[in-house]
Parts: sequence; C-alpha cells; structure tokens
Amino acid sequence: MQDTSGYTALALAAKSIDSSRMAKCMSENCKDLLTMKTRDNEIPVLLAAANGHKEMTPYLYSETHWDDFPEEQVIHYGGLLLTRCINAEIFDVALELLKNSKIPITNESQDLRPLYALA
Repeated sequence: MQDTSGYTALALAAKSIDSSRMAKCMSENCKDLLTMKTRDNEIPVLLAAANGHKEMTPYLYSETHWDDFPEEQVIHYGGLLLTRCINAEIFDVALELLKNSKIPITNESQDLRPLYALA
C-alpha cells in the first residue's frame, strides 16, 4: 500500500528512522518495497541516504535489486545515491557505488553532482 504521496511503510521508515532491523523486517517478505517509487520518484535507499541514515542506507543498498530498473534510472539513481552518501558521510556505500560497475555514476550529460559533493 502507498499513501497519497506514494510512500510505502518502508519509504516512510527510510525517511524517518535509522534502523536496518526495521527495514529488514519490512522488506524481508516483500522485496518489491525496495524498488517502489514515491510520487517524487524516490526509492527507500535514496530517502535513507538523503536523511543521513548511516545504518539503514547500507542495508537498503545491499538489498535493492538494481536489475529491476531500466538502465537510465540506474544511472540517475546511482549518481544521486553517490552524491547523497558523500554529503551524509556514508562512505562505505559511496565506495561500493564507485566499485560497482553495474551502477554507473555519470551519464551523457556528465552530471557532476558527485564530484561537487566530494569537493
């Protein structure tokens, strides 16, 4: 179920609290929750990173099935997640994003947000 803004219970938790146990409890039996988008095109891992959740972000990142997204969304989400992780000092996920060739961090427009975040 989603509310009028497109938030699931997991998305609300990702935005509000920093608990990987809560995320695991919610997503364990329904992996689709990890990739369900809000009306603002946010997924739970992006919400967790945007709110600086250092415990929940790595869990959601590791459980999100990136192959479920079209390539252009993976590129967009990868760059956005990298930028948010750098800004929130969630460097373990940022490093994994840089190492993971399945999640490119730039696109044809040469989006430089991750570079600015590092600077």
